[in-house]
Amino acid sequence: MTNSVVEIQIVSEKKIQNKFVTIRGHKIEIRKLRQELKDNLEGDAQYHDQMIKVKGERAKLNARKLLLENTPAIEVLKAKLGDIKSELKDEQLELSNWLVDYTKKTGNITIPDDANNIVKIEVKTIASIKNI
Repeated sequence: MTNSVVEIQIVSEKKIQNKFVTIRGHKIEIRKLRQELKDNLEGDAQYHDQMIKVKGERAKLNARKLLLENTPAIEVLKAKLGDIKSELKDEQLELSNWLVDYTKKTGNITIPDDANNIVKIEVKTIASIKNI
């Protein structure tokens, strides 16, 4: 592996704020266009009639699903599924942390998997914001 210089560019707060404005504008435009699309579709009488029928059938299906989901056998399966999904998430997070540490300490971006196949490690970092 060769040593290389990595140039880090600091983005100004103004540039970040402008990007927030751009993203907010896109989100507003998307909502507006989705509403226009919905209005145009629902303006068609035939489409509207079919949607009413579908909603009625969907309500029946959901009612039956709720009835079935409250049976003990389904509740046990859902609990098992939830437990396994939680374990999987924990295992994936732990593996992710190990791989990040591995790449930092070794500089390698490949590693053999459990079947001895060489796999590439991609470390992705996504920063997001939340209102405080």
